[in-house]
Amino acid sequence: AVTGLNTAVQTYYFQYIVGDVTKASVLGMVSFVTPLVLVIMPMILKKFSFSQTVIAGAVLGIIGNAIKVFAGDNMTLLIVASLLGTIATLPLSFYSPVMAISCMDYSEWKTGERIEGAFSAVTGFASKVGAGLASIVVGFVMGAVGFDGMLAVQSPAVLNAIVALFSWIPAIMFVVIIVLMKFYKLDKMMPQISADLEAAHQK
Repeated sequence: AVTGLNTAVQTYYFQYIVGDVTKASVLGMVSFVTPLVLVIMPMILKKFSFSQTVIAGAVLGIIGNAIKVFAGDNMTLLIVASLLGTIATLPLSFYSPVMAISCMDYSEWKTGERIEGAFSAVTGFASKVGAGLASIVVGFVMGAVGFDGMLAVQSPAVLNAIVALFSWIPAIMFVVIIVLMKFYKLDKMMPQISADLEAAHQK
């Protein structure tokens, strides 16, 4: 949802805040860090738990989006903020399959049934819902503040809404992620779950 929101509002931000839509492509270059970070993810997982890594990423996301609040049309700050935001989303992107497998293991450990299909379907559905909600939120907020695409100059309310959609709201989403991860207990339970399942499979 965070990535979808940024994608949906980025064009508005560069058109009305930065004043040059073509500069948005510069932020796309930040994605070069993705394969580099993904390469070291397995090493990170050996030292830190899933929840710790996701929380650390979310903190970077909050910092990155806080920078956007004050960035305005400063491309250096926007690039730094985008870099932090990209890194912030990678732990969840990388570990979401691991998280799904952990949930499958827990289900099998608790009920005796693995129900892999259900977990796979829920993961795909949640991803699509997140992307759809991002577009809906942007459309709703922009409509509520009186956005008119025919106007070359937008009202202060519209400009403030664009900044909020590009910074404050994603930052809040990262805060929610941190709160939710505090309730994620499978990290501590997985060694025992894995041991019990291995013993059960060997019988």
